[in-house]
Amino acid sequence: MSTCGDGVMGSHGRLPLAPLMLGALVACGCLAQPAPSDDLTAYLDMGSANMVRLVADPARPYVYVADRAANAVHFLNTATFRIDRTLPVGSSPDAMDLKADGSVLFVALGGGSSVVPVDLTAQTVLAAISVPGTPTAIASGANDRLYVSVHGNSMFGFDVSSLPAALVETTSLGGGLAIAGRAGDRSRIFTHDASTGLTLTEWSVSAGAATQLLNADIASGPPRISSSPDGATFAFVQDTSYFVFTRWPLENGDVPIFRTVDMLRAGTVNVEWDPVAVALCPGGRIAVAHGDSVVNPTTSTSARHRQGTGDLHLFDATYVESARYHLRSRVREGGIACGPDGRVYLILGGSAGNALGVIAR
Repeated sequence: MSTCGDGVMGSHGRLPLAPLMLGALVACGCLAQPAPSDDLTAYLDMGSANMVRLVADPARPYVYVADRAANAVHFLNTATFRIDRTLPVGSSPDAMDLKADGSVLFVALGGGSSVVPVDLTAQTVLAAISVPGTPTAIASGANDRLYVSVHGNSMFGFDVSSLPAALVETTSLGGGLAIAGRAGDRSRIFTHDASTGLTLTEWSVSAGAATQLLNADIASGPPRISSSPDGATFAFVQDTSYFVFTRWPLENGDVPIFRTVDMLRAGTVNVEWDPVAVALCPGGRIAVAHGDSVVNPTTSTSARHRQGTGDLHLFDATYVESARYHLRSRVREGGIACGPDGRVYLILGGSAGNALGVIAR
C-alpha cells in the first residue's frame, strides 16, 4: 500500500491534501497508482473498460461507475480508491440515479428497454423496470417517482416508493423530449427538445405528477445538467461553436450558472476553451474540466495549460478560480462527480473512458 502526496500545485499555490490510501483493484487485477506526471491524487487504469457515468453516494463510501464494456457497475471505494465490487447489470449501462432515500441505484440499459434497480445494501440487482423503448436518461424525483425518457417524444414516470415499480404517468410532447437532469434537492427535473435542442424545460416533481414550470431557449445541442446539492443552481457545459444562449452573450470557454427558481443566469466561470464536464459541488465549489484543443487563438495558453491532455478548474462560491490541476488525459464528456468528502472524481481517457482519477483537497 502507498499513500499519495500532501499537496498539488494549482494556479493559486500549493493546496493541502488529505492522504488517500491506494490499493489493488480487486475486480480487474489492476493497481491503483499515483500519477507523478500530473496533479491527480490517484489514478486507476481500467484497461479495456468503457466507462460513461459516475454517481457519488452521499451516505456510503462509494462512487458508482457505469461500464458499457463490462455491462456492469463498478463500486469504487472512496476510502481505498479501489474497486470493491463489479456487479453485472445488463447490456450497455448508461444513465444512473439514486432513489430519493438512497437505498437503490437505478441504472438505464442502453442496450435494451429497461432500467435496473440495484439494492445498495445487499449490492444485488432487483427486478428490472420495463420501459417502452430504449432509455436515454433518467431522473429520480422527490415525489418517489423515477422519470425515464426514451428515444422519441415521451417521458414515463414510475412509482418507486416500493418495488417492483409501477408506471403511473406518461408525458408526451412534440419533438424529441429527453431528460437533461434534475435539481439537487429533487424538487425539479429538466428536459430538452432532443430533436432541435432549442428548449430547456423545468418540471416540478415535489409531489404528484410532473408539472411544467419554465422554459429557456438555446440554439442547439442537448445539455447534461449538474445541480448544486441544495437545488438552488444548475449548470451545463457548452462549446460556443455549437451552443449559444439567446438570453445572454457567452465568451469562448464560458460555463454559465443558473438559478433554478427562474432559470436566469446567476454567474459565469471561464476555463478559456472547450469545457467538457461540470459539477456543482458541496460548499458552493464548481469543478469544470476542459479538453485538449485550443479554440481561442487570442488567448496565451502555454504558461497556464498543458497541451494534449486537459485541465480541471475549481472555482469557489463567488465564481473565482481557486485552483487548476493538470490531468493525465482528457475527461470524458459528463465524466465528473463531486463526493461528499470534497473530492472530485473523474472518468479519464476521453471518449474511451478507460481510466478513473481523483483530485483530493
